[in-house]
Amino acid sequence: MTHFLDSTMAQMKVLLGVLLIAAPPVLWANQSRAWIIPFSIDTYQAITKKSLSKISGRHCILVKPDAIKGLLKRSKETKLTFEDELVRSLIDENGDTIYVDTNGVFDYESRSYVTTEKNLRETLESHFKCNPSL
Repeated sequence: MTHFLDSTMAQMKVLLGVLLIAAPPVLWANQSRAWIIPFSIDTYQAITKKSLSKISGRHCILVKPDAIKGLLKRSKETKLTFEDELVRSLIDENGDTIYVDTNGVFDYESRSYVTTEKNLRETLESHFKCNPSL
């Protein structure tokens, strides 16, 4: 397991309505990146697609393509609606982007899916690797 996912909960602090990350759980790899905030975190301000997209982080390597396809295999279709102000994860794989809300709901190719935080973390861990010294 990678260190950034295991330590995310312990490293997060919410201060004055701004999300501060001590050891950023953001991944960048060529044109790919991923981000996860623990689903159980309550924030003072809404985390939206726009606000999550502006966060930068540390460089990582995409070691296994098809992260989104991997997440789809660990998800099921749902009639639940994506919550725009409760975004908790982003996977941007060479321009193909999905956002996951606090309930595990995400939209992809005009369909809604639901996954668990565990499945999301396992997918990210199997597709991205970070250099711990960065």
